[in-house]
Amino acid sequence: GEPDASSRGTEREDVLPSLEVTVLDVGKADAILIQVKGRAVLIDTAGDGDGKTVAAALRERDISRLDALILSHLDKDHIGGADRILMEFAVDRLIQPVHTEDSGDYKEYREACVQKGLEPEELAEPLTFCLERADFRLLPAAKTTYAKDNDYSIMAELEYGEKRFLFAGDAEDERLREYLDGTVRPFDYLKVPHHGRESAMSAAFFRAVRPRCAVITCSGKNPPDDGVLAALRDGGAEVFLTEEGPVRAVTDGRELRVTQASPDE
Repeated sequence: GEPDASSRGTEREDVLPSLEVTVLDVGKADAILIQVKGRAVLIDTAGDGDGKTVAAALRERDISRLDALILSHLDKDHIGGADRILMEFAVDRLIQPVHTEDSGDYKEYREACVQKGLEPEELAEPLTFCLERADFRLLPAAKTTYAKDNDYSIMAELEYGEKRFLFAGDAEDERLREYLDGTVRPFDYLKVPHHGRESAMSAAFFRAVRPRCAVITCSGKNPPDDGVLAALRDGGAEVFLTEEGPVRAVTDGRELRVTQASPDE
């Protein structure tokens, strides 16, 4: 009798509630929503004009509070909607790189912080946190100055059961090289850096992270580079483009299912 009961017990514990990652269809811009058991994390907020799309997507899912809002870096296609999100939703933690940007969008975002009494955490060291057994690891850029704003990108790893996700912001050569200098293990899912622009490090990066599924935030007007698509597919990845609609991944920590809705849904 008893061993059976205990092994049944552990089996039950291993069944995780489903975790959902939705990459919204907001053109050549990023807004990625991660949900698990009533908790929610948002990575980036798309452009200024898309703040309302992002806000609507949160409301549609009955989200009124974010456990974390992570701004991977401060370009307008990542922080444009941040002011609206901060004004309309409760945000427990707000995380950004150690960097400032001289732009209207950045100013509006910082003004919204002041109005809401929120102090962004400027991430200088790797940060780990756990939400309902989903383990997040945020990796900030290692240097204080880069030639390209994109290289300030915070890269976010997420581990849930046996499944691993990597959200690479807009990381370009210098940042990707830094990342590859660390310990790199394969990922089941990759949010491809920089809207699928090809750079000198792209192929080496894809070979190292070996995604089974790759999502590219792009638009018909700004499609991904052919070299990126070829490198991903050669590595065995199934590639999804947000220009064809929002991409939804669901996992229980064992199986990962990725589907795409059509753009008008």
